[in-house]
Amino acid sequence: MEDTVVSPLSPPVHVLPAPRSFEVSEAGFTLLRTTPLLFQAGTEDSAAILAQKLRDGLGWPSSAERLPVVGNRAGAPVAGALTLLLDPGQDLGPEGYTLDSTPEGIVLRAATRLGALHAVRTLLQLLPPRVMDPEGALWGPADDEVLAVVPGAHIEDAPRWSHRGVMIDVARSFLPVDDLLRVVEAVSLLKINVLHLHLVDDQGWRLEITNEGRAEDDTHDYTQLTEVSGRTAVALPAWNGRPGRTGWYTQEDYRRILAFCHSRGMEVIPEIDLPGHVGAALHALPGLCTPGSSHTSTPEEPTAPADCGIVVGYSYLDPHAPATRAFLRHVLTQVMDLDPEGRRVHLGGDEPWAMADRYGAGPGSAYAELLTWACEVVREHGRVPIGWNEAWSAQPAQSLPSAQPAQSAVGTPGDAAASMQLQVWDVRGEESAEGQRLAAERGARFIMSPSRHAYLDMIWDAQAPLGLDWAGVLDLSAARDWDPVGSVEAVGESSIEGVEATVWSETARGVEDVETLLLPRLLGTAEVGWCQALPEDGSERALTLDGFAHRCAAYGARMRAAGTRFVLVPGVPWRQAGPDYPKVAAEQDAARAARS
Repeated sequence: MEDTVVSPLSPPVHVLPAPRSFEVSEAGFTLLRTTPLLFQAGTEDSAAILAQKLRDGLGWPSSAERLPVVGNRAGAPVAGALTLLLDPGQDLGPEGYTLDSTPEGIVLRAATRLGALHAVRTLLQLLPPRVMDPEGALWGPADDEVLAVVPGAHIEDAPRWSHRGVMIDVARSFLPVDDLLRVVEAVSLLKINVLHLHLVDDQGWRLEITNEGRAEDDTHDYTQLTEVSGRTAVALPAWNGRPGRTGWYTQEDYRRILAFCHSRGMEVIPEIDLPGHVGAALHALPGLCTPGSSHTSTPEEPTAPADCGIVVGYSYLDPHAPATRAFLRHVLTQVMDLDPEGRRVHLGGDEPWAMADRYGAGPGSAYAELLTWACEVVREHGRVPIGWNEAWSAQPAQSLPSAQPAQSAVGTPGDAAASMQLQVWDVRGEESAEGQRLAAERGARFIMSPSRHAYLDMIWDAQAPLGLDWAGVLDLSAARDWDPVGSVEAVGESSIEGVEATVWSETARGVEDVETLLLPRLLGTAEVGWCQALPEDGSERALTLDGFAHRCAAYGARMRAAGTRFVLVPGVPWRQAGPDYPKVAAEQDAARAARS
């Protein structure tokens, strides 16, 4: 399939991420209040999302007699309807889809439910921005039978990479369930398909672990992980005078998160960081505070003090204590049991500096042996372990994976348990490069999150009120203008699983801060993960990036309508190239003011 082709018709039709093939025609489809929505079995999630957006945003009728959302057993387009079809023979891959908008109707066709979800997300961008507003129907035309005219279009689309993720750090500062799901909804619209949850760190423990299934010789009281360390968080009053938020997810909360993400076609990867970044565990469980750990229990101080700072690399588990392995086996097993359909577990393994000073960090070290053992616990449950850079540089050769690729996030199940994945965040220095080279030689799969392009907790300009700056200024251009291939010299395209943006919460204190750090820079990550590589020719590259800026401007109207917080960063013609933006803002504000 050719790279993106957009018709020069004016005004342009903007879709983000840019589809692989996009042809615009003069005649489109007129969406009426009586237009039926037909779907096949397997596309129920897509139909439900589309129906809700049409009802809430455009005023599509919600009365039973005028809300024709029905199954389509024939599996064929129907004139005058919105039709969702599954076509297993489609050759666009598990996430590919086609979209056709003609005067006769709109047909969304995909091989899987995932592709159907992506087709709906693209269709939503062909509709007026107020379709994204949960109250849009209240400030749109009240009695007009015509809801929208959808541009004529033929789209064939599929992603470049199977892993397109976002990591949210809820350990340093907690994000309640409803706020987290608000973020999930926003990022899923960009065809992000992985939510990586950083659940534990020095500053807090955010997932309930019970004593159910505890081994007979295991004396840890796991309820204390949240009872004690669920009540701690980062404290940096320099950022708006607000400490981090405390709290935790019950197991029922976590199942709710899993179910919502599944309905949006997103995989959830839980991260239980080890053997470093364990201050919260050492603060809650005295049985872990053995002489070989970073804190030795005493009568005066049976557990490690609460850590509310941002210093890293000092805490670690005792690699030789039976209590350590009992703890890790119980926690990892219970986390995996919460998600029977889960495929991957992140084990962290990053920044073990104090542990390395004491025990070493190379092949055969206590660090490597403990992490290798934890990987085996994950593999015993048929899951793929993931680690940050340091996890791979420390692995002994015999523990590295074979050259067989891991199962993709959405592909056909394979021998995934025999493999491991490396998430690349640190591309600085010879030691990091050497570890990744060795991993690549042994067949590692890579998730690319280079800090200078994907760490969205970095400042976006020198005046940014949120964010750190140790990786430099990460503006919108830096988030878009890079390629996973070539980020690490020894890692070729065939070894790359995908890309992932991260938001660490040293400075984030709630959902609005998380959205501010994410957006609009995540639009760049979304295009890096979905679209083909940028042209190497300078003029063509500049033209492509200019098109991205205009797509961002148009998407701004949709974020504004949805009530999603984002930054009007420079370099984007928010009001010039996005004519709907000021119109949406003015109409929305006026309508809400009138209702208040």
